[in-house]
Amino acid sequence: MPNAEKEVTTFSIPPYFVPYENKGWAKDWLAKHNVSLDAKWPLGNLIRTDVRNNRLVFLCYNPFSNEYVDAVGRSNKEKPKWLRYGTSRQGFYYNGRPYNLCKRVVVVEDALSAVCISHAVHGVVGYALMGTSMSEEQRAFLAKAPCPIIICLDRD
Repeated sequence: MPNAEKEVTTFSIPPYFVPYENKGWAKDWLAKHNVSLDAKWPLGNLIRTDVRNNRLVFLCYNPFSNEYVDAVGRSNKEKPKWLRYGTSRQGFYYNGRPYNLCKRVVVVEDALSAVCISHAVHGVVGYALMGTSMSEEQRAFLAKAPCPIIICLDRD
């Protein structure tokens, strides 16, 4: 696992990632999943719009190294539905209530699920694998978690 830590690199945010404006298909998609961008949720700091590929982008932030390590974009129509932009093999970490202590980390498949679980359950940090398998880098990251980890994946 020590080698996995060395592979994490800083992700440079491309110029075609612009600040997210709460409108259009992305606003409807987030609202359909009960995700809002009001001031009490820090999600606004972690999402952008990819204007080149028409995707809603979730920036993957590593709170231990205090840097962006990757990004994953959700498409409305194009395939693949989810697109990873970087090469870090890190997941999407989301603490919907950053000033509260972490009581559990819930590992899920996609970024939206990580956001939803963190918003729904007080004290839960969502962590998205951005797929169905866990990389060594993700295991190393989760090993640093100061609280119990629950893995919650669907049947596929």
